[in-house]
Amino acid sequence: MTNPKTDTDNARDLVLVRRFDAPCDLVFRAWTDPKALAQWSGPHGFKAVGDQLEVWPGGRHRACLIAPDGEEHWVGGKYLEVEPPHRLVFTHAWELATGEKSPETVITIALKDSDGGTEMTFRQSGFESASSLEGHEGGWSQSFERLGVFLGLNRKGRIMRKAAMKLYYCETLNPRKACAAARYLEADVEFIRVDLASGEQRTTEFLALNPNGKLPVLQDDAGTLWEANAIMCRLSDSVESDFWPHDHRQIDVLRWLSWDASHFTRHGATLWFETLIKPLFGGKPDVAVIEDAKTSFRLHARVLDDHLATNSVAVGKTLTVADFALAAALPYATSAEIPLAEFRHIQ
Repeated sequence: MTNPKTDTDNARDLVLVRRFDAPCDLVFRAWTDPKALAQWSGPHGFKAVGDQLEVWPGGRHRACLIAPDGEEHWVGGKYLEVEPPHRLVFTHAWELATGEKSPETVITIALKDSDGGTEMTFRQSGFESASSLEGHEGGWSQSFERLGVFLGLNRKGRIMRKAAMKLYYCETLNPRKACAAARYLEADVEFIRVDLASGEQRTTEFLALNPNGKLPVLQDDAGTLWEANAIMCRLSDSVESDFWPHDHRQIDVLRWLSWDASHFTRHGATLWFETLIKPLFGGKPDVAVIEDAKTSFRLHARVLDDHLATNSVAVGKTLTVADFALAAALPYATSAEIPLAEFRHIQ
């Protein structure tokens, strides 16, 4: 890392310019890969522990910086713009001991090629005081010193390498399920967002990966694989996990996957679409469809709830692909009006 530059003339904006001896794509990955972020985030002596990292517009991030004395500092926010490998914009706010959050600021990372390396312009906007800006300047400056060391090691191939697999995703239920499994398994995956709004899923390049024009898609040396459940199984095999078991449990896992697609998430997904997605495109929720989906959900949720009354997971004693499939729509229970509260064992 060379040529540090700091600009604090504006009492509300912190601007730091740094040059790294690494290409833009590597610097961008250092900001968006959870394992990479943990290596350099925070001032000297701090440890970073990631809790949430959804690198897409509207996705959330949350992490804890642990000081040398053990004190925890939680921070989080939302991604506003994600344009690999040159631009990243997200909000940033600290979680205070009172349960409230500090005033929100906006961070913009701009990367450009510079003599075989990368010039990074970091801007944090919206500080309420000069003292807050100065405190963040010290913390970020030390973080970027650690980032420079981290990137230098990577140039020598000692930490980060190209991921073995690429997982193409968007923010709908099935891709989120596959992404959650990849995170849970800590699989060697590069996450690539496909912008449905701009029609990227209909391009010739994407249709060569999946002729259905759907997400998710997993790509590795063996070729491409589509369908979220199949992708979760492949990811499990890639890390030699029994998340997709290869013993007597496998038949039972298949049973729950089939039941879920036909009778459970099917209705939860209908509620998710009618209440949350359709209005985004100017559509009006269909009350009759919603009531029918709630009735069907209740009918089949009772079956799962009774099963979970005596079982902690769907199959066996540990989490499997069946559990992740069954849970696909449940994080939206409140906002999508899914009547989950009636089934305490599922909760």
